[in-house]
Amino acid sequence: MHAGELTCEAVTMCFIRRSRRLGLLQLNAVTEELYDEALEAAQALDRSGRLLTTDLDDPDLPLLGLPVSIKDSIEQRGTMSTCGVACRLRLIYKEDGLLVSLMRTAGAIPYVRSNVPQLLMMSETDNRIFGRTLNPWSPLRGAGGSSGGEGALIASRASPLGLCSDIGGSIRIPANFCGTVGFKPTPERMTMKGLAIARAGGKVGQRIIRATAGPMANCVADCELAMRSLCGTHVSQQDSYVPPTPWSTDVARRGLGRPLRIGVLHSDQWFRPCTAIERGIREAAATLQDAGHEVVQFSVPDEASGWDVCRQYYGQLGSEGNMAGFVAALQGERLLGCYKRLKTMSDMPNIVRPLLARILDLLGHRRHASLLKVTRSGGLNVKQYWGLVGDHYALRNAYMQAMQDARLDALLLPAAAVAALPHGASTDLTPVLSYMFLANLLHWPAGVVPVTAVREHEQCYHDDAALPSDQRCILAAKARQAMEGSAGLPIDLQPFRKPVHVPLCMMLSQIMTLPWQDELCLYTMAELERAVAASNVKGGAAERAFVPPMAGL
Repeated sequence: MHAGELTCEAVTMCFIRRSRRLGLLQLNAVTEELYDEALEAAQALDRSGRLLTTDLDDPDLPLLGLPVSIKDSIEQRGTMSTCGVACRLRLIYKEDGLLVSLMRTAGAIPYVRSNVPQLLMMSETDNRIFGRTLNPWSPLRGAGGSSGGEGALIASRASPLGLCSDIGGSIRIPANFCGTVGFKPTPERMTMKGLAIARAGGKVGQRIIRATAGPMANCVADCELAMRSLCGTHVSQQDSYVPPTPWSTDVARRGLGRPLRIGVLHSDQWFRPCTAIERGIREAAATLQDAGHEVVQFSVPDEASGWDVCRQYYGQLGSEGNMAGFVAALQGERLLGCYKRLKTMSDMPNIVRPLLARILDLLGHRRHASLLKVTRSGGLNVKQYWGLVGDHYALRNAYMQAMQDARLDALLLPAAAVAALPHGASTDLTPVLSYMFLANLLHWPAGVVPVTAVREHEQCYHDDAALPSDQRCILAAKARQAMEGSAGLPIDLQPFRKPVHVPLCMMLSQIMTLPWQDELCLYTMAELERAVAASNVKGGAAERAFVPPMAGL
């Protein structure tokens, strides 16, 4: 567009057609279409001639002329932010929230909105309004949640850039399941204005774990462009709660001027990653080392293992008891089946919890017992909740100290313990996403980058004999079921005459840095991305290994 070879109208029309033919009709990832408005904006931009006269590196217009998709839960004029809840269909926003306004100010053209789970709190995207979003690699697998619609759109190249949100992996889980790049910033660095709240009256009292807006794209550089638009001193002028911190493009693109020291975390001790992911982490570490960075082993602090992370995450979000805020927000609508196990656990009478937890312990289901102990029917009292908050800050301090003691610039760890889940599996397997929860508890920036795919001989999870004794339980059995058939499934898509076998499940590595070091986190992600690409070329692998077949449409 900037070279004058394509008009903005032509590019916008291309993504409009793809978002309809792929995103809506095949993947069910689209909730609202803003095609007419987007085409008018594109035509006006073409007439103005600004694309030909504006520098590509203009700091004020980094997204000039770029069509972008917006997650359903982000406020935008003329649209609904349903949050997957039917009673919110009546709410039409008259103005853009600040997040969308910032994207427009940077030159972006919103043209489509994407699907989310009911109440935004599950790792698969399904609701009673728009239905279930499919994974672009296989209709038998979920696209993740809560930004599952964005993951499906971007992976299928029906959108070049999406604006999402993340409170427990909601950007990184879909990116991991669909094979895209996703970035969760430091919460305090982003405005909350424009994030819809899926609670009655738009009010929520839980503030220890914060939802954070962030981008999803097909390369790290595009995420950096979005962050440049959403961060900086100009944002604090419109939201005084955002500190006037300038965005450092220099650090995001060139790093610290020296090789990085990167710690590698292979397991969080809560749930051992599957064979393919263990291989992916080893390969990611090796490629970073080959690129000239120093890679060292990192061990989970004793007081901050995955057990503590999951107890904290479920304890904080379930502290009100009985999923009361969720149920109230539905205003009579029934919870989807994927919430069934959580609801049963939250409603368990307190008098039987100690006994049931003991029985689960004796039967080897220690993880379920652990989560049962941290929540209570009727909610935690003040003393219990303050104790939970105190443990939360102790966990944060332990990780901070461990990073500083090891003199680490960044941390490399699994994005999840298993590959993309089959539909309905999130009911049982959401706890295996503990690697995602960590960054939300710590309030650190984190992002995921595609590294490899599940191979034929890796369509399995570990036998009990290979697992620590405290990880041999029903969750491990469910993980084995989820990994079956994960290397390649027949996908019968309309553009293809016959089923096509593809590597189904992408393996992504996760990068984390200390808070406020968002630029360094993106730089580290870019270094991993470059190292993996160089390794693929050297090894003779396909240059575009992470593109679903329908992207050739």
